[in-house]
Formats: sequence, C-alpha cells, structure tokens
Amino acid sequence: MASLRKLNSIFYGRVRYMDSGKQKEKLIPFNTKSKAKAKRLLPRIEERERLFKQGLITINNVFLADIPKIEDLTYEFIDYLKAKGDTEKTIDLYRLALVTFKDIFNSKDISLINKSDYTYFLEEMNKHYPNKNTLNIRLRSCRAFLNWCVEFDKLDSLPFKIKSVLTDRKKPKYFSNKEIEDILDQVKKDRNDELFARVKLHLNTGMRLREVETSFLNNGFIHIYKSKGKSERSIPVDNETAYYYDFIKNHSKYIPDTISKMFLDVLRRLNIDRTQGGDKRYFHCLRHTFAVKTYYLTRDIYRVKTLLGHSSVTTTEIYASFDIEQLENDFGSGNIGIQGDFRKDLFETRPNKPTYDKSNLPIRNYAFLPN
Repeated sequence: MASLRKLNSIFYGRVRYMDSGKQKEKLIPFNTKSKAKAKRLLPRIEERERLFKQGLITINNVFLADIPKIEDLTYEFIDYLKAKGDTEKTIDLYRLALVTFKDIFNSKDISLINKSDYTYFLEEMNKHYPNKNTLNIRLRSCRAFLNWCVEFDKLDSLPFKIKSVLTDRKKPKYFSNKEIEDILDQVKKDRNDELFARVKLHLNTGMRLREVETSFLNNGFIHIYKSKGKSERSIPVDNETAYYYDFIKNHSKYIPDTISKMFLDVLRRLNIDRTQGGDKRYFHCLRHTFAVKTYYLTRDIYRVKTLLGHSSVTTTEIYASFDIEQLENDFGSGNIGIQGDFRKDLFETRPNKPTYDKSNLPIRNYAFLPN
C-alpha cells in the first residue's frame, strides 16, 4: 500500500512496485508541509495504486487525482444557485465574493487550504473591502461557497470557519411625519400615481420593495410566501392599503430599481436624501420608518419582529434604540405611515375584507388617489 514520505519538509505519497525483478518506488508530491493534509490526500494515491496493480494504468499514471480548480468550482456553485432559484441580483453578489476568493487562493489547491490560511484570507478580504458591512456580505458568500463544497463532496471538511467581523451598528434611517407629508405632496405634484401607491403601501406594511412580486392579497391580509429571510409571513391591511397593493399588482409598469431611482429623485429635490448625520436615505428607509413608528406606538418589539419577518428579535431590537422624546417630535402628531389605529390593537383583530371593486380600478389615472 502507498505510504507517506517526507523530503525537505514536503510530504510525498510513496508507491512501491516491482520492475524487471527489482523493487522500485515512485514519489508523488503532495505539495504540503502538513502531515494531516497529506494523510487526507493519501487515499487518492492508494486508489490509483490499485488500478496500477490491476494492470489498468501504468505507473506513470499513478499521480494525485485531478481536483477541480477553484475557478471551476465557483462556476459549479453559481450553476447550483441558479438551479436553486436565487435571483440574478443575489447571484451577482456571490460572484463578486467568489472572484476575490479565487484571486486570494489562485495558485493553491482548494483541498490544501487550512486553518493557517484564515488570517491571510481575512487580511486580503479587508484590503478588498474596507467597508465592514460590505466585507460581511462577501464573507457570508464565501462561507456559503465552502459549505457547498463540503456538502457536495468537493472538500472533505471546512478548511476554516469564516466569522463576520464586528461593525459599528448604525441606527435605522426613518422619515418623520413632516418628511412623509412632503414626499407625498411632491409625488402628487409629479402626478406619479404608481410611486404614490408604492410609498403608501411600503410605509403602511414595512414590506421590502421586491416582496410585492412574491405575495398575494387575501381577506384583508397580504401574504408573503418568499422573502429575504426565506420565511413566510402575513401582514394585515386596511382597505386603502389593500387598494394600493392591488393597483400595483395589476397595473405596475416600473421595475423595483426604477421605483428606487424615482423615489431618490424626489428625496433629492426635497433636500432630504441624507440624514442630519450625512447618511444616505433610500426607498428601503420606508421599511425602517414603519418599524420605528410601529414600535413607538405599540412598544411591542415582538409584534414588530413578526410584521418585519425577522428570524430573531435581536435583529429587530435596533428599531427600539431611539430616544422617546425624539420620536415624539417626529411622530407626535398625525398618523401618516401607519395604517389603522394601533392603540385599538389593529393586529389583534382581523380586518374586514376589502370591499372595493377590482374591475373599476383605473389604469394610469391619477384621479384614483385620495386628496
């Protein structure tokens, strides 16, 4: 049977055989100084040694079995994500991370990567992605790739455990009542009925922009069957919010990215596209507004967690981190952005089924919007 041999700190697989009555040996380089890795590679040599002794291959064909290149594995992984049904936008994020991963370990056999490489890997990732939030997104993608390699027998075990780096957790960026009033007034002036419906819908439900595509309305609830967290959830809505939802589902002509750009244009014209601290605002901040105001009015963090679809209340707790006096100034008057009356426990009673006639919904008609 093949055995290990160490020469100049490098491990080899040694195969002994008889040739013309003389015992000879062939050394197959493992290109590693790690005995543990060499032991993991040895069975590959033993398998080819058996083929040689059965006369199926020559001694020159006893070598370390070919291992897919990292680049080839990344292509396989992307194909797997496509087959799994991930969106192209999600797949693009994986591609960015895997290109970096390939560049870092370009000249190395993936099966020879081990714990000692983790520090180098993290240092290189930090160089490529100095922003910690972006870095964590890339690290999660690399982690998913390595887990896939193990699950589909590309690797015997994980070479190292990838951990997210600590970040300075920024508070959510929300809009005050006054800012929401200004936004809606501007959209009305622009006579952009779809954007108006979008703002009202997402402000009233906390839905992510793309969740409209994977949801349906039934009996006073918007049911989301596919979301970022992979979990389903239902959000109760009043008649007005259901009306906006149905209009978007049946008559929308803009893709989510276009909606985001139109919304950002409104913010810029109103000069509220950044917070006082200079952070950028965008369409997703309507979800933050819903969450912050819902908690402010209910003081029930678990209710907010359920409505947002978070898997852990720890994720939701950031929406409870604001000073109450500040929230009173921003949300103290009016009820813009929150559907129904939370103080009457809207979410503990089932709303009435919307009564509007879908057949009468106008197409591209600004007149349907409330004054």
